Amino acid sequence: MNPRSLPHTSPLEVVILAGGASARMGRDKSRLRLGRWTLVGILRRAGRAAGFRTRVVRRDRVPGCGPLGGVWTALQSSRTAGTLFLGCDMPFVTPRLIRLVARAAGGGGGGCLFSRGA
Repeated sequence: MNPRSLPHTSPLEVVILAGGASARMGRDKSRLRLGRWTLVGILRRAGRAAGFRTRVVRRDRVPGCGPLGGVWTALQSSRTAGTLFLGCDMPFVTPRLIRLVARAAGGGGGGCLFSRGA
């Protein structure tokens, strides 16, 4: 089934970007464990607990572009009005925070990008 033919089913989806090279870490950081869950597993649970479709992008359609490759890949198949992107190394994002961001976005069609020390 072509995702583009699907109707919008939610105002927001959560996309976890896990396709990087993990060059500084030396191994796939998305599979690191914090307690009994992987970092990606923690974020997936948070997104779903917040009530949103949550998916992981591991392979970028255009490799070598860093996180923007994952963003572009996710947007190509998105059927929601908005997308919240999370890096796979953000295990302390909570369902409450996801709901707060979704509420703040309010479906206004705007966008923002936060980067710290990149």
